[in-house]
Amino acid sequence: MKRLLVLFVALATTGLTQQIQPANGTISGALKGEDGTAIIGGTISLHLVQRVSPKIARQTTDWATVTGASGAFQFTGLPEGSYTLCPRVPNSTWLNPCEWNFPTPTATISRSNPSASAIITLKAGAAVPTGWPSPRRPAPSGTGCGAPATMRRR
Repeated sequence: MKRLLVLFVALATTGLTQQIQPANGTISGALKGEDGTAIIGGTISLHLVQRVSPKIARQTTDWATVTGASGAFQFTGLPEGSYTLCPRVPNSTWLNPCEWNFPTPTATISRSNPSASAIITLKAGAAVPTGWPSPRRPAPSGTGCGAPATMRRR
């Protein structure tokens, strides 16, 4: 009877320990342009959308990293849950899917699947000059752009 009680306590404690300990998950991948080029120096933001296990203590829900060689990135030590990945490449024409309403890359970490991989492909945009007309480059006459409004009395 004592052996049965010890076995029961050991199993119960093991189950409780597994519920309390967060998963040590990893999300890795690469950031590429639609033309296949690796995007080096892009920022990948990771956001925990939905927890799988209840919150035990104050837990981080946002991470960020910069892509390295071959556009590679990796997040480690992640708890179980569903994540969104938002890539951003400042000062470039690559479009951020999180800002342009494109499908957002996602990944899920669980005890049965503690690692996930994501190849993120960005669409190219176009650089459009802004600030025209400016004081140095006024609009052509008759275009209605930048012309001062005049008021007349009747």
